[in-house]
Formats: sequence, structure tokens, C-alpha cells
Amino acid sequence: MQKKIIVNGMTCQMCAKNINDKLLAIDGISNVFLNLDLSEIIIDVEHAVSNDDIICAIESDDKYHVTSIEDGSFKIVPRQNDKKNKLVNRMKRLIGQMNGITKMIEDDRYCDDILIQLSAVDKSIKSLANTILDEHIHTCLLESIKQEKYEVLDEITQLFRRFQ
Repeated sequence: MQKKIIVNGMTCQMCAKNINDKLLAIDGISNVFLNLDLSEIIIDVEHAVSNDDIICAIESDDKYHVTSIEDGSFKIVPRQNDKKNKLVNRMKRLIGQMNGITKMIEDDRYCDDILIQLSAVDKSIKSLANTILDEHIHTCLLESIKQEKYEVLDEITQLFRRFQ
């Protein structure tokens, strides 16, 4: 089972290491995945671990405050930093292009020029989606099939339908 924890005050790598160490010290927690950008932690729980124990461990340092804990199964994909940075940089370029198009509209630029820029953004989004889809197939999907989790085949079929 997994738990998703939202924590206020977790702002840097040192905070992440501090919380990671505190959580791994709790009997029953086997893995900790932290996302500083979302102030989110996903933990793998091997046996019953009370939410109070989790809150107590995290909030033992007054800098951190747990705002929610949700039980369930959460899919996460820890990416290598270089791959993550490339994806984030592509997203930032797309946001920059979209901001440029917004400025063009505000400046009453010629429709044809705006449409050309929109077409470029559309192609960039499709290219980024294809890059992530390729990574998904070669990592997540392949690993699930190796573990005989064949329900991922339905997942990939639904993804292809969305891209049509």
C-alpha cells in the first residue's frame, strides 16, 4: 500500500533528506519518494503504519506541517535528473512560446502570424508527448509486462486512442 502526504515547509534538498530519513526510520515504511515542487511525499508501506506516527515523525521539526495524508496506490516515475531537466526545459520553452502568442494577440498582430506560431506550439507539444510516450513504453510499460502486470496493455491502448 502507499500513502501520499502533503507537507508544508519542505523547500530544499536538505529538508527532503531530513524528512526522508525520519520516514525511513519508521518500521513498515520501505520507500520514500519526495517531490519538492508539489510538497508531496509518496511512501510505500509494508504493513500498518498509523498516520499519527507519520505526522509525529515529520512534525518533530517545527519547520514542517502535514496538511493531508491519503491512502491508495499512486503511480510515480522517478526520472534521472538529466532526462527530467530536458523535459522541464522543453515545457519552459513551450510556456515562453505561449506567452509570446498571448503578447501577439494583445498587440493585435496579423492573424496569419499568430496561426503560424500556434502551429509551431502544436507541433512542439506533440513532439514532447511522443518523447514521454516513448519513455513510457520503454520503461514503465516494459517493466510492468516483466512483472506480469498485463493491465498496462489496456492503459497503453487508451493512451493511443487519446492521441488519434
